[in-house]
Amino acid sequence: MSKGYTPLPDVLIDHIESKEWQILEMCGGNGYNAQKLKDKNIDNISFDIAPNDTVKYGVSGTIEYKYPTRTLLLCSAMEATLSVREYQGGGGGRVILGGYLIPINLKTDEEIYVIDNMVTPVIKPIKIYNYVESLQSKANGYFIDVRPNPGWMKKNGWKLVDTFYGPSDEKEQSIPLRIFQIWEYD
Repeated sequence: MSKGYTPLPDVLIDHIESKEWQILEMCGGNGYNAQKLKDKNIDNISFDIAPNDTVKYGVSGTIEYKYPTRTLLLCSAMEATLSVREYQGGGGGRVILGGYLIPINLKTDEEIYVIDNMVTPVIKPIKIYNYVESLQSKANGYFIDVRPNPGWMKKNGWKLVDTFYGPSDEKEQSIPLRIFQIWEYD
């Protein structure tokens, strides 16, 4: 099974396991993340519009309210805003958003970056394993590409509580870098 677009890093899976969170994954794709969670005996249900052996059929924004006690996992999901709204409306209170850190060259000490009319925070380069050093010579910042974006999450009462970075394992040389944000509803 291929890793898909946004495979969970082992450190995040270990965090989920240590917290004993049950997971509801929307836009589960080929089931790679669902299988990794299952391999660690983490209770998870994964949905996508294209079901397979690991992922059940489910449309984002229509079923999340049924699982308010689970942590909602969205990795590069196109319908993420609908999913978060539906989940929040059903009483759900924890979301893990997976996305990308895209290297950019900032002209000033900007704190936000606008792409496709969406404002997203910018962070300075960080070291994630050894391969990032080559990026740092070319970029002086990253914009965060997660959906919904952090501005939308904050505006709708969510609080960022933790962030994980990196590929699924140290051997993977993935560019762009991956970011996973844990949000809780205030």
